Amino acid sequence: MARLSLLAVLAFAFSGVASAAPALGGLSARDNQSFQPCGGPDKIVSVNISPDPPVAGADLTVVVIAYTPVPILGDSVAQVTVIRGDETFSTQAVRICDTASCPVQSERYYSFKYSVRMPEAISPNEINILNNGFYPPGEPLFCFNFTPS
Repeated sequence: MARLSLLAVLAFAFSGVASAAPALGGLSARDNQSFQPCGGPDKIVSVNISPDPPVAGADLTVVVIAYTPVPILGDSVAQVTVIRGDETFSTQAVRICDTASCPVQSERYYSFKYSVRMPEAISPNEINILNNGFYPPGEPLFCFNFTPS
């Protein structure tokens, strides 16, 4: 009986996550962002940005909610690259567990956030942000890119 109650609570807690935004290519996303999955076992459920729309020259905060079939440990990282066409503006490694409650057990939802500086010289909708997640020893965790607009 306790297990059923726990499952009911979890289902209720995450019911808003799956329906928070319209589905786009199997991913839940906001209307004003263009998303492209590019691999990894995790399923990205939601990506939210602030400020929305992004401001040139200011920090853009990104909050990712995902479902993982594998455990996420303290050394897991997201490699975040801000690009325009073939030009890379910045690359940074973000420790997922700095903002997620780690370790994350397999078959669980988790969230993490990071901030990236938007370039000053161009419009934010010309930017693509590539996100590659890895868990030790360098195995792919997730991959997606999006264009904030």
